[in-house]
Amino acid sequence: MMKRRTLKKAVILPLGLIVILAVWQVQRMKSAQTPQQGAQSATVPAVVAVNEWEAVQLGKTEALRYLLEDGGVNVNATNDLGSTLLLEASALAPAEMVEMLVDHGADLEAQFPTNGCTPLHWAVMSGRTVVVRTLLAHGADPLATDHEGLNPLQYLSVIPELDSPAIRKLLEEAQRNHQGDH
Repeated sequence: MMKRRTLKKAVILPLGLIVILAVWQVQRMKSAQTPQQGAQSATVPAVVAVNEWEAVQLGKTEALRYLLEDGGVNVNATNDLGSTLLLEASALAPAEMVEMLVDHGADLEAQFPTNGCTPLHWAVMSGRTVVVRTLLAHGADPLATDHEGLNPLQYLSVIPELDSPAIRKLLEEAQRNHQGDH
């Protein structure tokens, strides 16, 4: 009986990841060389191999921190789709990145052009309790509505698969506090 050979699928890496891997390999080779006594090793951080969008999309917290501290990042710039870094981070990046972006002035109420969702809407849709808590703690409006007139809490009722007791509790409390302030 002949054994069947299976071909493994080729992995296609994004250009940013290829650059990171290349920089990492060069740094690894450099660190293998012993620097002279007292000489400083001047290595370029691998984080410069990605831009702020790639850092958010790949969840590279240290890369984003480096780029933000460098000061050359407009945290409220939009990409070709009209999304902001905070909109993207709210849906998929570590909560620490969301915190960094907000601390650097990211607009908590930026809306995605096609549906009007805010970062809080995206965090709710993605089931990200810690991100929801972070956004609310920094003043995100729990009553902000999308183009359909729905606020983040209403998403939990309209789309039952999204319902999370922890997120529901955070949003209900935030709405009560928000209404009490006005």
